[in-house]
Amino acid sequence: MKGLSPIIAVVLLIAIAVTISVILNAWSQLIITRQTNDAGNKTTQVTGCENVEIEQIYIDFPGNRTRVFIRSSGDTYAASITLLNTTGGTGNNVTQLPFYLPKGQLVRFEFSNQSMVSCSAFGKVIVTTSCITEESSKVTGCT
Repeated sequence: MKGLSPIIAVVLLIAIAVTISVILNAWSQLIITRQTNDAGNKTTQVTGCENVEIEQIYIDFPGNRTRVFIRSSGDTYAASITLLNTTGGTGNNVTQLPFYLPKGQLVRFEFSNQSMVSCSAFGKVIVTTSCITEESSKVTGCT
C-alpha cells in the first residue's frame, strides 16, 4: 500500500494543475474579450464617426441628372457632397444640404449635369461628413 500513495499524489497534482490551467485560460479569454469590446465602444464614442460608402453613381444625360447612392454605417449628416468633372467644374446640387444619412439605408443624392458634356467628363464624387471624407470615381451607369 505504500507504493500506491505516491501514484495517487501525482495523479491528484496533475488533475489540480490541469483544472487551474483551464480556469485561468477561461478567465483570461473573458478579460480579453471584455477589454476588446470596451476599447471598440470607446473608439466610437471618441470619434463619433460613421463610415460612409458611395455605392453607385448613375449619370443620366436625357434627364440632366447624376444620381449618387450613399450608405452610412450609422445615423449621420453629409455636410457636403461635391461632383467634380475632369476640368475641375462642379455639378449643381439638386438635393438640399445638410443631407441626412440614416443607418444602413441606401439614399439618393442628385446633381444637375450642367457642368458635364459626356460620360467621360465625369471626374469623381466627394462626400464629407463632420469627420470623414469618401471619394468615388466609379460610375455604375451612364446614358
